[in-house]
Amino acid sequence: MRTTISVSDRLMDDLMRLSRTRSRSGAVTIAISEWVRRRRIEAIKKLRGTLDIEREVTDLREMEIREASAGASHRSTTSRKRTKNG
Repeated sequence: MRTTISVSDRLMDDLMRLSRTRSRSGAVTIAISEWVRRRRIEAIKKLRGTLDIEREVTDLREMEIREASAGASHRSTTSRKRTKNG
């Protein structure tokens, strides 16, 4: 999208130098992307303490352990069958 903005020369020079970009459009795009990224991070940080993630993680770990145990016992049963029929 083409947009016209007014930015001081000094600010634009700093932006281009810090972003290591040769084009003004590229520098502005990087700056806007970084601003949006930081705002999203702030929004996520504000959620801290509002969700009970630890309980979900514990439940998932227990489920993985049960599935791994079931898979291991299934594999050993299958290998015994192969040996007997083998």
